[in-house]
Amino acid sequence: SFYWSSCAFAAAAAGTTALAAHQVFIGMFWSFTMGGESLSMAVQAFLPAFRQRWAAAIAAGDDGQRELDDVRALFYVFLRVSVIIACFLTVLAVCCAAFLAGGFSTDMMVVNNIRHVSHWLGLAVLPNCSTIMVEGVLVSTRDLNFLGTVYVANAVVWGFFLSWMRAHRPTLETLYVALVVFQWVRCFQWFSRLWWVGPRAGVPVFGRKVGNEDVEYSMVATTPD
Repeated sequence: SFYWSSCAFAAAAAGTTALAAHQVFIGMFWSFTMGGESLSMAVQAFLPAFRQRWAAAIAAGDDGQRELDDVRALFYVFLRVSVIIACFLTVLAVCCAAFLAGGFSTDMMVVNNIRHVSHWLGLAVLPNCSTIMVEGVLVSTRDLNFLGTVYVANAVVWGFFLSWMRAHRPTLETLYVALVVFQWVRCFQWFSRLWWVGPRAGVPVFGRKVGNEDVEYSMVATTPD
């Protein structure tokens, strides 16, 4: 919420019309990104139990491969669901901004601003669901130091960037291009972290290996025999 709400600081430099359109966009963005929070809570509820089964199998002297397959399959179920929901919500967000903008304001300048950047709203909504879901995976693995550090670093960089943008009086479209880039950078940060630390946390995904075993995990979930 900080990143989107703070954009008002820069949007105000583009004029009252842009600021009014931005306030409408904030409401739209939060309306079409609620699915990510639900998936994040769901993955935090289910994943620890699957990882405990893996740890128990290792402690019992088993190789834990079946349990790792279950963890991996569970993750890909959540990933597929997040992508499907994100695509659906992206289409709704773009259609709402492009065709129903008149329901949010009677000022045609504000309406035209909303319609003009509707596709950027969609591109900002698209990665959010999967990003928040993966964040839930990282929270469930107690990777809190990384999450806290990246959140603080992102906030500092974003704050400096908005100050620079305000000084250069950006258009609303320029501001939303920056927001889209930020959303995808954050998505890359979370997925990269999961790829890197996943095997150590019992979440082997995206082709990573677990320990020194010669078992390679692909992106296709399979059911063990």
